[in-house]
Amino acid sequence: MKRIVLFTLISVLTLTASESAFAFGWGKVGVRGTYQTAGLSSADAPTLKGGGGGVALNIYLPVSGMAVQPELNYIYKYDRTMLEIPVNFQVGLDLVLIRPFLCVTPYLDLPLSSEGNKAVNSFQAGFGVGGGIDLWHFQIQCRYNWNITDFYKNETGKLRGVDLGLVFFF
Repeated sequence: MKRIVLFTLISVLTLTASESAFAFGWGKVGVRGTYQTAGLSSADAPTLKGGGGGVALNIYLPVSGMAVQPELNYIYKYDRTMLEIPVNFQVGLDLVLIRPFLCVTPYLDLPLSSEGNKAVNSFQAGFGVGGGIDLWHFQIQCRYNWNITDFYKNETGKLRGVDLGLVFFF
């Protein structure tokens, strides 16, 4: 219950901050859907799949084509419900109607449930590298993620995989 209240509070604060961004033209707020696959770095590990949604705040930087996009996502992945907090650092070409970009994304995952049969660490951290395109009110993004922390408590193994996302900006 505390985690749901925390997620709601952070979402409300993000949307409140976006009102200031809208008023001054500094950015935009949107909703994000995601699909993720991952596997452990060991050879025989199964591929884990998941997905979810959240909110994104795209903040324009003073240099044309550059942006910072923090997100708050409530997702189901790796047989767990998790709160994911990625921050996308984007650099691209502002071509008026479209903006192709490359991104580097550090992220933090906080497990909210213990549905799986193995104990997991209290948080996971990692980074992703990828790219995408802004087109009208939509952003399509694909990145490859690497965990820098071990996922399971009693095993050595870092997760890595693909994250596909679609954001609709208001």
